[in-house]
Amino acid sequence: MSKMARHALPAALAALLALAAAPPSRASEDAGTRSVFATPAGNRALALGGPGAALAGDASIVFRNPGGLGLLPRAEFQAAYASLYGLGFGEQHAALVLPSWRWGVAALGFRHFGVGGIDERDDRNLLLGEELGYGESEFTLGYGRSLGDAWSLGGGVKLRHQSLAGYSATGLGLDLGVLLHPALALGAEAAWARHWQLGLSVVNAVEPRLRLDQESVGDPLSLRLGSGYLHVLGRGRWALAVADLEKTRDMDLRLHAGLEVAVLPLALRVGINDGILAAGAGLRVRDLRFDYAWEDNAIEAVHRFGLTLQFGGSADQRRQAALRAEDERLQARLAAAFEERQSARLGELLAQAEAARLAGRFDEALELCATVGTLAPNHAGTRNLALRCLREKAARLEAAGDLAGAAIAFGRALELAPDDAAARTGLERCRAESNRRAARSSELRRQFAAALDAFGAGELAAAREGFRRILVLEPDDGEAAGMLARTEEAMAQRAASLLRQADRFIGAGLLDEAAQLVSEARTLDPEAAGLARLDARLAEARRGHWSATPRPAAAPTAGASTARRSLSRHEQEEVADLYRRGVAAAERGQADDALRYWELVWSRQPGYQQVDEYLRREYLMRGMEAFAAGRLEEAAAFWEKALRVDPRDERAIGYLARAREQMERTQEIMSK
Repeated sequence: MSKMARHALPAALAALLALAAAPPSRASEDAGTRSVFATPAGNRALALGGPGAALAGDASIVFRNPGGLGLLPRAEFQAAYASLYGLGFGEQHAALVLPSWRWGVAALGFRHFGVGGIDERDDRNLLLGEELGYGESEFTLGYGRSLGDAWSLGGGVKLRHQSLAGYSATGLGLDLGVLLHPALALGAEAAWARHWQLGLSVVNAVEPRLRLDQESVGDPLSLRLGSGYLHVLGRGRWALAVADLEKTRDMDLRLHAGLEVAVLPLALRVGINDGILAAGAGLRVRDLRFDYAWEDNAIEAVHRFGLTLQFGGSADQRRQAALRAEDERLQARLAAAFEERQSARLGELLAQAEAARLAGRFDEALELCATVGTLAPNHAGTRNLALRCLREKAARLEAAGDLAGAAIAFGRALELAPDDAAARTGLERCRAESNRRAARSSELRRQFAAALDAFGAGELAAAREGFRRILVLEPDDGEAAGMLARTEEAMAQRAASLLRQADRFIGAGLLDEAAQLVSEARTLDPEAAGLARLDARLAEARRGHWSATPRPAAAPTAGASTARRSLSRHEQEEVADLYRRGVAAAERGQADDALRYWELVWSRQPGYQQVDEYLRREYLMRGMEAFAAGRLEEAAAFWEKALRVDPRDERAIGYLARAREQMERTQEIMSK
């Protein structure tokens, strides 16, 4: 080093420290070892007296307490500039924050402090021709992550560079920090618990050491403990009180405290920076905020100007969008799997029905066709297969002399295919032979045909009345007597089936649907076993429903959900965890585990994410599989679960109705 440079270096450093430090009495407290970057950046913080640990809210937190990065919701860029003391000193900083809901929050910060125009003099204090410059820069790479709503941890790696009179040095440092809502951490649920926060920052946990010439100088470790409380006065209005205590090994304890009052778009700030008055203001215009800070100083007042721009959606919005996209992808996969399982099951049923037809087991084949018709009313091939079964069944009955049964089968075939000439010819032939054998008059023939048509159409009450009238006029008509017995047996079976279904509906809370079924059963058989018991159970269920539900001015709509208590934060976290577990299980193909998780979610919070849709589809599919396997009670139970999730689900309602109607009708028509 030249002789002149050796004199210039201490002279420039002395001038720098004298100008950049607080009042002269404070400079001695840290032995002059602290960097010019010891004062936190950020015009909002500086206007509040420089609190660094507990003041979150903008990108400058990367310089003050990286632990608060995890609480920043949106991407943000901030830049600020100050010309200090009018003596050629300049200070700038810029920070970029990029939150990710999945990975945490990354930040990049840059600070620079520089001065030019330092006279270069020799050891006789004679002015030389060149001017010296001093500059110090710091690059910070920060990362923070929130741990739930209560905690946020973070750190920042710093690269510091210093240059003076042709000499330069570089050093690495590390900052650590934590920001927390203590009341939330202790389980408080009140709104105020989110507005109180504590912060601890360890600046220079790894001290950056710089050596311009012979000696290495480190920036000492600094501890800051802070607290802040935000009092919300209304929409866009608040008051914020914040304070920090700062300590280094060579410095007495310092206090930084401030108050901010905001009535958007304007915020006013005032603070004390270890006895030095500070003030400032902020003006927000949509996503843009202008910040001004003023600080009294032993030399002259300092004015700082800054700009903060937020862009993009919040981390929570991006998280919700990602979850929705993930749910949509999962829903598409589940829908495809649903259709694939349904197609495979229906194909198996039709193959079984065809095998039964070829073996002459027509009743079994028709029941399988009815099953397919229940699950997929418009499935290709079902109609033609059922038509062949009915024609062949009718031919067998006709050959066996059961003309009434054959006529019913031919009539059923005509319902499926009104233009089927073979079925029409067979029906006419069986009716004519039946009339001939019974020697019925033209009027009795007409009545017998009408009663058979009513039976084939499932209008059992009309069929019973028709056969009774025939027997009054012709007591010896054996076919009419046989059909009357068959009709009464079918009515008893249908009434019993209706009552079983009504019993399940009451258990599922579908009281209106249950009442309709009970009414139909009473019409069929007023003396049906269990009818009185179900009447009493239905009345009791209605009393319990209305006593537990506040009566609105208008009648409630069917399926309207009752009000549920709001979940605590801990319960909400549990619901979210159960839902994620269900999604993960579904992704792995573990349908039973996924169903259990989603049932737990729905029991606590119906409507959460896509859980209603997942459950509804799974119940429908499982009901279809049980129904196809002949487990009718199990199928009905699954479809009733689907109706509990969505009482208006047309598919589940249709499955239940068609299953009851088609299976009962098949049994009625085919029974002997």
